[in-house]
Parts: sequence; structure tokens; C-alpha cells
Amino acid sequence: MENSCPTPGEPYVQEVNWPTARSHCGKPVWRFDAPVLRSLNSVEPSEHGVFLAEMPGQRFTETKDLDGVSVTVAGVNDGQAIAIRPADREMLILGFRCKASSRPEPENESVKVERGAWAGDQWTAKGNVNPSVSRGKVEFRLTDPQAVRISW
Repeated sequence: MENSCPTPGEPYVQEVNWPTARSHCGKPVWRFDAPVLRSLNSVEPSEHGVFLAEMPGQRFTETKDLDGVSVTVAGVNDGQAIAIRPADREMLILGFRCKASSRPEPENESVKVERGAWAGDQWTAKGNVNPSVSRGKVEFRLTDPQAVRISW
């Protein structure tokens, strides 16, 4: 889960450590940290989206327009994601137990997709996400909690 930390000791996503905190299939339960959710209040509604099932344990698929960029997230086993569009040619997707896809720009643009974290005001890449990029569409899986940056 250290991949989702904006600063040491302050992760975007935390594991819930209650004795009964297991999903219906016995997997650990994660949640987005409250300061992250509060910080979304300062972001324009058209520049972020929260994706999760209406009821625990349900599968979901949802598509949202983030300032002209379509983002689709499909989740299982209480998966969740937050997509944020901090700049014209950049998107962050934070999440777990889901599949995310986006169509950021026209087909001829090159797209960079990397896992990482923010350290202060600098993005630190921590590896590849094994995305599928085809005709301008980017698709990848977020199994464990992580932050992914898409830039074009």
C-alpha cells in the first residue's frame, strides 16, 4: 500500500484493521483516507469522479466525463476508485479491486501510464501498470491499492 502514499505515513488508501474487517469473500477491507475525500471538495466537480458500488459486495460499472475525458471503472469485491483531472493533459486514478479505462485524447497522441506516488509536489514513478493502449483508449487493472498517473 506504500504505492498510494502522497507523503510517508499518510496513504490515500488504508487497510481497515477491525477484527471483523473482511469482505464477504474473506479479503482485507480497504478505504480511502478521510483527508483525501475532504480534499476533493476543493476540486471542481467536473474534474473528479468517485466510483463505487451502491451496496457492499456488488459489482459495478460506471462512466463519468471528467472535463472532456471519459473514464470508466468496473469494480468487484468492494473495489473503489477516485479519478482526478489535475491538469489538461494529466489524470490520476487511485483505487483497488477494479479495472479502469479512459480515452484521454485523439488516437495519434502518445500516452504514458505509470504507477507511483506524490512526494511533496513531485510525482515519483514506481513502475509500470501493464496498460493496454489501443486507438487512444487506455485500460489497466488496479488490484491492490495504488495510484496511477496517465499523461499525454
